[in-house]
Amino acid sequence: IVYYSKAEREKGKNYFPALAKMLEQMQVYSEQADQGILIEGEEHFHGGDYDAEGDGRMALTFGIAGLIAAETITIENADCANDVYPGFWDEFHKYTKGQVRFA
Repeated sequence: IVYYSKAEREKGKNYFPALAKMLEQMQVYSEQADQGILIEGEEHFHGGDYDAEGDGRMALTFGIAGLIAAETITIENADCANDVYPGFWDEFHKYTKGQVRFA
């Protein structure tokens, strides 16, 4: 189970519905709970094309998921990650082997 942080709850920022949608696209079972999201473990996520939809947290999540994806992940609108973590993609690509691409 991944729980909402206290700060997320206080700010009313809940990205778990978007996370649940992303996991469904990657064919990973998840279920929203009152204070978080339950994720059934999978050995690998499924690759594909995914849109961060302007949410930097989603862009970061897609990138990290790409590290254990069975196929390549392509992220549309990945630049929004700079709003959350400036320079993330530069650091990220130092440690990856091309599993994540950008549209």
